[in-house]
Amino acid sequence: MKIKKGDLTFIPAGTTLIRFSEEGAVDGFKNLLNPSTLAVAGSFTGPNDVEYYSVIYEDQRWLARPLDCFEIVGRSHD
Repeated sequence: MKIKKGDLTFIPAGTTLIRFSEEGAVDGFKNLLNPSTLAVAGSFTGPNDVEYYSVIYEDQRWLARPLDCFEIVGRSHD
């Protein structure tokens, strides 16, 4: 299942979140020191048509690669 806007995603420690400038160059980055559960604000197509998830970290939007984002699934309480 694809992660969508409004979902929570688990991102492991060591993952790098990035931002791009209007010209498509990396404009900033953050390395996650701890595993984090973040809100997904949507998706984004970056330079070279690479897909990213837009996530909220420290009250700011950052981009994460889909391979670093894990779906959070609930447990069934049968």
